[in-house]
Amino acid sequence: MKKVTEQQSKLCSLAVLFTAAAVFLPIEISAQMSVGFNFQDIGWGSASGGAQPEYNYFATNVNWSTTTNPWNPTFISELQQAKAHCLRYMDWGETNGSDVTTWSQRIPKTANHYLSGNTLPGKGDSGYGVAYEWMIDLCNRVNADMWVCLPHQADTNYAYQLAILIKDNLNSNLKVYVEYSNECWNDGFSQAGWLDAQRNINGLANPLQWQGQNIYGFGNGGDCRWSEYVYFVCRTMNQFNKVFGTNSPRVVKVMAGQAGWGQGTGSNQMCQYHMACLQSSICNPWAVKIDAYAIAPYWNASDHTPTGTEAAMRASLADCVTDLKDARSALTGTSIPLVCYEGGPDNFSTESLDTCSFQYQLTIDALNAMELQVQGTFNYYTFNGGDVWGLKKQVGNDPAISPKWRGYMQWISTVQAVQPIAFRIEPGRFSGTSSIFNLLGQKVAIGVRGNFSSNRHGLFITLQGNSSIRPALMVR
Repeated sequence: MKKVTEQQSKLCSLAVLFTAAAVFLPIEISAQMSVGFNFQDIGWGSASGGAQPEYNYFATNVNWSTTTNPWNPTFISELQQAKAHCLRYMDWGETNGSDVTTWSQRIPKTANHYLSGNTLPGKGDSGYGVAYEWMIDLCNRVNADMWVCLPHQADTNYAYQLAILIKDNLNSNLKVYVEYSNECWNDGFSQAGWLDAQRNINGLANPLQWQGQNIYGFGNGGDCRWSEYVYFVCRTMNQFNKVFGTNSPRVVKVMAGQAGWGQGTGSNQMCQYHMACLQSSICNPWAVKIDAYAIAPYWNASDHTPTGTEAAMRASLADCVTDLKDARSALTGTSIPLVCYEGGPDNFSTESLDTCSFQYQLTIDALNAMELQVQGTFNYYTFNGGDVWGLKKQVGNDPAISPKWRGYMQWISTVQAVQPIAFRIEPGRFSGTSSIFNLLGQKVAIGVRGNFSSNRHGLFITLQGNSSIRPALMVR
């Protein structure tokens, strides 16, 4: 099987000789990584000049009951400069530790977002969030896909109503990435403990079988945190299927796991268990199909010696690459691409490194390393993020004091910003006239030769006749 990269060509020229009823020619092509961004909690840090942190994002003197554009124009300009492909709203939705259960508890569009009327019930940090309507509006303004995280205790009507809101208001050329909660494996967040307490799954075998291996779940296995997670993911995604249609190309249904689980073993056991649960009618009675699997590779200066140095961060970056390879190995045979819900430099305990000059080249090198492994969206954490995570400390900061921003802008100037290619294609049956279909099931040519958009799987060719198959494939 020939493997080509997205960088080599966006088009593959294929010549096929055949007389057969249904031929599938698999072609493995690496999808080009696109970069999106997370935003930190709007109540964290400060804005330029020591202003309250929400002014990183919002203009001053907004009348929230009537405004149609509340945004800080510098914020919009910088997102456009960064060519943001996707915007993930985990922190803006106050996802971690949320106590939200019903749609009526969401933040209304007209709420005062100056850290006043925009609160959510829950235990997550400041409690200040952003209305979904403004999340959608921002995506439309900067032409970026939307990545939304639903509260872990939200009922099915919440997911259904949110799907309607997004379908009706997000520009039709944009996708929505749907994620159930955030880091449900992480004991630092109450959603992990909440899943431990659930018992919706009865009779699940332990261990599960996945690709000929015994795969054990978290703790006692069987009905555990990991299997409960898959159940609630699928329950949530089923509501989006109801609104958008099953497997709509506008919806990317995401499942997520821990990056370092089984680090260096050549696989990721959490991912394997998730995949096994996904195939179980006990965990997934709706037969939901997942479009992307996500992890979060962070490089830091604390895990390697000498700590607090560039060398430590580069050693940690190498660990991230191993984690990505392990996760991709675990996904072998699933046709599910690996993406990143978060990722980036984590200077939580080494804040003094945030503006060191080496961050410029490290940012370039890290994104190059990510691009070799990530098969779709990489959501950098965060767009702006004080002294710990952000490309800049504050929106509007001078690039001269923001080496990560300058490194990112140099990197993005050297790559072609494109939409990720098709994530997953269902097997199709075609019959009748001699035609060539791409993997979206769209007729692209009549006859035996043509140019086709690249994809990760191949294409279906159907013909009349039952004589022997003699396919010959050329990829350039």
